[in-house]
Amino acid sequence: KPTTDNGHENESLASGCVVDGNPGTRWSGYGCTESTHMLTVDLQRVCEIGEISILWESIHMPFVISVSEDGKVYTLMDVYTPDPMLTESTINLYGQTARYIRVTIPKGNFVSIYELAVYAATEEDKAQKPDAGDKVNLALGKTVTSTDCEGSYLAAYAVDGKTETRWGSLPNGKAWLQVDLGEVTHFNELTLMLESAWVPYYIEVSTDGVSYETIHRGQKDELFVVLKDLGQDARYVRVRRDGSNWFSIIELQIFG
Repeated sequence: KPTTDNGHENESLASGCVVDGNPGTRWSGYGCTESTHMLTVDLQRVCEIGEISILWESIHMPFVISVSEDGKVYTLMDVYTPDPMLTESTINLYGQTARYIRVTIPKGNFVSIYELAVYAATEEDKAQKPDAGDKVNLALGKTVTSTDCEGSYLAAYAVDGKTETRWGSLPNGKAWLQVDLGEVTHFNELTLMLESAWVPYYIEVSTDGVSYETIHRGQKDELFVVLKDLGQDARYVRVRRDGSNWFSIIELQIFG
């Protein structure tokens, strides 16, 4: 099927190699670039997706799967952490409808894929789909504020559930983005997907918007974060930049 990417080392390592059925060929992102790596497969019709299998030649960082029916609006499925002991990642979307499948890998990392296979959902896949009530994104569409924004990269884009939008800060002075869950809420998991982090940063929580507790200190260029077993009770979740430089959030998700 047709594929696209946003850069590859040379034409012999282009994106079409991941769907040619030959595990001896591969796609290789354009080295350790300053941009996020993206590879997209067009199934040419909307399908119910079951398993996705990715055979890696090289991967060292978490990656994101997002899907779209029209190739314009993409929905973030999840952030996945590859098993360092395995060369293959298998993800099940349990019948999610999509025409386009996109794999996103953080900038500044070498990435290479031998094969990417997408399988139609079976009845067993759909029966095993986790109950939506078991994992609800508490931050989706909630009120969000920030110190500033770069042009049209608005704060609300960090909690709209889309991977093609983002909040971007100005490079100077203090910068933070805060989600208001509406009331003190218990949550156990947080996923953060950054477009850029040129400086370290903090993820903080608060019950009153006055006193904050740090639950994670992110390092420079740490772009995909999955925090689990948090056991937090908070109303406000804030991502705060430590120092002046560009900082941009694609999506912040919070799960009960």
